[in-house]
Amino acid sequence: MNVAATLGIIGGSGLYEMPGLQDAQELSVVTPFGQTSAPIIAGTLEGTRVAFLARHGQGHHLTPTEVPFRANIYALKSLGVERIVSISACGSLKEELAPGSIVIPDQIYDNTHGRARSFFGEGFVAHLEGMFGFALWDSRQKKLLVARSYFDQGRVGEALGQAQDAAASDRASAGALEGVAAYATAAGRFDLAIDALERAARLPGAKPGAKPPAKPAAKPRPAAKPKARAAAKKKPRRKAP
Repeated sequence: MNVAATLGIIGGSGLYEMPGLQDAQELSVVTPFGQTSAPIIAGTLEGTRVAFLARHGQGHHLTPTEVPFRANIYALKSLGVERIVSISACGSLKEELAPGSIVIPDQIYDNTHGRARSFFGEGFVAHLEGMFGFALWDSRQKKLLVARSYFDQGRVGEALGQAQDAAASDRASAGALEGVAAYATAAGRFDLAIDALERAARLPGAKPGAKPPAKPAAKPRPAAKPKARAAAKKKPRRKAP
């Protein structure tokens, strides 16, 4: 039986098994970081090979600090997993996010204590980018987030450059092109803004009627005030002797 999987799913509180898996097989993977939270269940879900793992163990016996995250990630990676969908149950401080809401975060804050925080150390040193807490689906999304960060810092030219890179391919999204238009307008490059919006208007499913930003008309110069001419002083004529 094929145990390889490309998609990993980590279940949080209340999600200890994966309904709908076909050809399911329970796997115990040995890792340099010890045992995983629970055995990994590999199977097929609607044609996709999936590896499921209960984060807190079967029966929920591990606290967040006790979760062996390094063993979990290493085991999934060793099965060929390239992407992980990690599901968590948590509270909300926003009234509009009621119980049962689904939220996809783009940043993370690690508040766990008393456990290792890295795969590296003990003679193996690595420097990783820490700006993004989650893997992004493609580099274009990353460039747009960097562009937004630059813009918030007042670095409009660099924000425009990142947005242009994100919109450079033939598969540029409407969001990337609208980002170019916004940053180009802020930078005074109305030619680039108009070009980006025209490209966005040609995308499949684009809403008709979108108008590019109009270049502000130049302010008329005030009429020059006539300068008063100083009266020329007449030199006295010398009388002939």
